[in-house]
Amino acid sequence: MTTGGDAIVRWLGPRAVALALVLASVGTSCTSTETETTGASTTTAPPPATSVSPTPTPASWRTLASMPVEGYPVGVWADGAFYSFGRVLIDQQPFCRDVAGVYDPATDAWSDLPGAPGPVGCFEGSDVAVWTGREILLWGVTNTAFDPTTQTWRKLPDPPAGQGGPSVAAWTGTEMIGWGGGCCGDAYADGASYTPSTDRWRLLPPAPLAGRHAMGAWTGTELVIVGGTGADTEQGTKVFDDGAAYDPATRTWRRLPPMPFAREAGKAFWTGSEIVVVGGRSPTGRWTVAPADEGVAYDPSSDSWRRLAPMAYPRIGFVGAWTGESLVVWGGTMPKGTLPKSGEVYDPATDTWTPLPRSPLRARQNALSGWMGDELLIFGGWDARTGKWRADGAALTPPSS
Repeated sequence: MTTGGDAIVRWLGPRAVALALVLASVGTSCTSTETETTGASTTTAPPPATSVSPTPTPASWRTLASMPVEGYPVGVWADGAFYSFGRVLIDQQPFCRDVAGVYDPATDAWSDLPGAPGPVGCFEGSDVAVWTGREILLWGVTNTAFDPTTQTWRKLPDPPAGQGGPSVAAWTGTEMIGWGGGCCGDAYADGASYTPSTDRWRLLPPAPLAGRHAMGAWTGTELVIVGGTGADTEQGTKVFDDGAAYDPATRTWRRLPPMPFAREAGKAFWTGSEIVVVGGRSPTGRWTVAPADEGVAYDPSSDSWRRLAPMAYPRIGFVGAWTGESLVVWGGTMPKGTLPKSGEVYDPATDTWTPLPRSPLRARQNALSGWMGDELLIFGGWDARTGKWRADGAALTPPSS
């Protein structure tokens, strides 16, 4: 989840051939013979059918059309297409303008959309985007809703929390909820929910956590918040190991046991049974942090954490997705700005990481990504080698077992 900091939101912007696993079976036929002594017909019983296990499919890449605008993105997969939104710098008043685009996987093409009616001027912070099934809601700098069917925008009321963009946000089925975040060196400890049917916000109950830029994920029943960093101070920023879970049905929070070690700037993914937290940085001293290659996983059923096998490359600013059977991660940066050589796949059944094949994209951080159910789309991002934003894209089909 992208947090505010000093980034100005600039831009937000697959379809692969579906892979079929063929279950082969050995066909048999029945033969009938006539017996001379009785004239009775007898049927030879068919041998038992044997099954051949599906052959594992390796991961693969394919290139996609480039985004029409380079820059820092935020976007969402919605209604069979990939939508991107953001702001770009211009050389005249008001110096920033809202832009939007849509990627059609059927044609591998981008189309421009009308920009959001965001605030006039340039602002620190970023938006988070959620798909409600009808609208795409942007919360942070823009605070607007986009209807893909009519390609029209509407303004949301001013949110009572999440200024500059919340750290973690999710769609529950009836409302958008979010918590933490902030911009300009601040870190907030409040959250809010927005209900489209009433066009109203309301504050969440106070969380048992200090203000922070946190990691988190939606489990289907709870918004889980873990780790993160606090507000800037003269000593630096504090890195947290605690967490909490918010239940929108009861509007209550519960504390989580602390993570095995403090962590910030990683990513959290819900697998259906665990919150898996990978990447990011962990403290080596009171105010300093070092990359964390060892992940952790939280099991709500046992209210406990477990350590994961370490990744080959510790990374931050990467993209990732839970595929239904494994976790794929790609890109980002490592210590001292070096770049990881490849992506990786984590199998929770074996607690192992395996490398992905080489990507057609140059390594980068903070790319735009979206999971469409069978592929991970990746667009844009910051190329540290060239010091430029990228606009190219590719689709990753994860391996299957």
